[in-house]
Amino acid sequence: MITHRPIVAGLAAVLLASCNGGSGSGCTSCGPSVVNLEGSLSGLVGYRLTLQNGANPLKSPLNGPGANGSGILFGTANRNSNYNITVRTQPTTPSQTCVVANGTGNTGNGNVTNIAVTCTINPPRFLYVANRGAGNVSGFSINAAGGALTPIPGSPFASGANPVSIAVDPTGAYAYIANQSSGSISAFTIDRTSGALVAVGGSPYGTPLNPTSVAIDPSGAFVFVTSSSGGTVSVYTITPGSGALVALAGSLTATGRSPSSVIVDPLGQFAYVANQIDGTFAALTIDPTGLLSVDMGSPFAAGASPRALALDPTGHFAQPVAKRFELVMKVTFHADPLPFGSDRSHSTRSGR
Repeated sequence: MITHRPIVAGLAAVLLASCNGGSGSGCTSCGPSVVNLEGSLSGLVGYRLTLQNGANPLKSPLNGPGANGSGILFGTANRNSNYNITVRTQPTTPSQTCVVANGTGNTGNGNVTNIAVTCTINPPRFLYVANRGAGNVSGFSINAAGGALTPIPGSPFASGANPVSIAVDPTGAYAYIANQSSGSISAFTIDRTSGALVAVGGSPYGTPLNPTSVAIDPSGAFVFVTSSSGGTVSVYTITPGSGALVALAGSLTATGRSPSSVIVDPLGQFAYVANQIDGTFAALTIDPTGLLSVDMGSPFAAGASPRALALDPTGHFAQPVAKRFELVMKVTFHADPLPFGSDRSHSTRSGR
């Protein structure tokens, strides 16, 4: 009687040995194995930079100056596979352009270590000023070399009654103006060549009474508007491609009496609102859908009649500005330090 068992057992032993005890090391036929895609990142000061390998997103967003360095792990790929590393989303706050060098090739059997990502700040191209008494917005082009301003053809652009705040989305595609007396937001597309403002279809959009401030989250998905009369902040979604606004159901959130300013941190996780009559500022968490929730301990005491807020880029300090006594308070955040940018929403705003 003939048996094949010894032959099969011997073949299995040979295969096992070729895979170094089944570890997969040194074997290209024992299942998938990955290598690291590593390199350097320099010049990043903005937030939400993401990379991709082909069409596949790599690691979590890279945020702020602390992400710069060498030996950075951008992601992984299978051994002996082609890779093509490119920028998926450019950083904002401030607006930057990042480029990838040594981003293509074949992984072979070892880690890729020479990928280089370099980022530069995009100089602002346009400046917009909300003219409260005139009911319009003035636009200027900015000379990148000397900073000289030149009026944009067609400026000023009509808004609503008593415009008090203006914000430009992170891509420089849209501008939004809070019209206090009209109880509305005017929405405009920005001509990327001339800087001219063109009203979005359906604009202006109604808001709660006496809107006082407008801010946009760094992803360009949501607009936040404070209401002085209502003591609230409300949220609108930005329609991709058109800039039209849609009120977010259930977003109306109480903040305090007579809110005067709203700002959003560069990661889009938190919003802060100055309450002028209460002498406080509210801290709010933004969920992925744009809805707000009040943080524990909020509101926090500020000076008399706080009118504006500023957030330092290290994420350790918030500075409410008290209107009556021109007082600037510094508040330190000891837990969960956040990277913040400055408030540019009240009188002027630049587009990129």
